[in-house]
Amino acid sequence: MAQRLAVDHFTSLSIAHNYKEDGKDYSLSSWKRQLVTPTLLEQYKLPYQKSWFKDTNDNEISRSWYEYIRDYPGYRLAVKDISYQADEKSIDYQVNLTNYGLAAPVLINKAELVLLNASKKTVATKE
Repeated sequence: MAQRLAVDHFTSLSIAHNYKEDGKDYSLSSWKRQLVTPTLLEQYKLPYQKSWFKDTNDNEISRSWYEYIRDYPGYRLAVKDISYQADEKSIDYQVNLTNYGLAAPVLINKAELVLLNASKKTVATKE
């Protein structure tokens, strides 16, 4: 199912469908008990962030197929790298993003990056 979601670039999944029928658990419910690993995701050529398998203290955690299907439809943007040059008057920077989500890229007319200082005041903006 995860491969189909990736191939068809799903952006959402409703739990209103195929959750329970006649009192029995079906796909979505059974996926909660089936663990997914980085090795499985790589085997099926599915996108994921390595940090998704870590908690806030950087400890390894287990994940289920249900969590993957819950978390990865749509976009899952992460900063790949940032470069900048600054002097006393200006700052020029570039941010490269990676989409780990299942949604296909679409044409975005305009995006703007806003750089904030420690006081959360806008220091610079860049389209």
